[in-house]
Amino acid sequence: MKDRKPAQRSTDAVFQERVTEVQKFLLNGYTRGYIVEYAERVWNIENRQADSYIAKATETINEINLVQRDENLANITTNLWELFRNAKNNNEVDLARKIIMDIAKLRGLDEQTLNHFVSERPLKDIPLEDIKAALKARAKNGGH
Repeated sequence: MKDRKPAQRSTDAVFQERVTEVQKFLLNGYTRGYIVEYAERVWNIENRQADSYIAKATETINEINLVQRDENLANITTNLWELFRNAKNNNEVDLARKIIMDIAKLRGLDEQTLNHFVSERPLKDIPLEDIKAALKARAKNGGH
């Protein structure tokens, strides 16, 4: 390793700028090795500090992806409920049952649990609020 001047401690603003830059590298497929080498060459920092930038960048990317995932899940679920209501109103019981199963799968519920609930009485006689409450209760209990 070449002689290096001691790196200055970065301010919060500099830290965030570097994390943002590392995020771009990660999102564009650059490896840890490349990022560490870049950080050493450009920012005059050691591997340990580069790894902290990588960790923070990865954490931020994961948080953004989780929010987007939750938003997408909410949109899909809303659309499925609309499809369910249409199927139920048109007395398309098999289609309505399939849509309920799709909603349950999105919420992490097992098919056997939901089949038991739905088969207790005819689907067309079950108010939508009862179905939503059952899905919520099953999800709260871990699908059991």
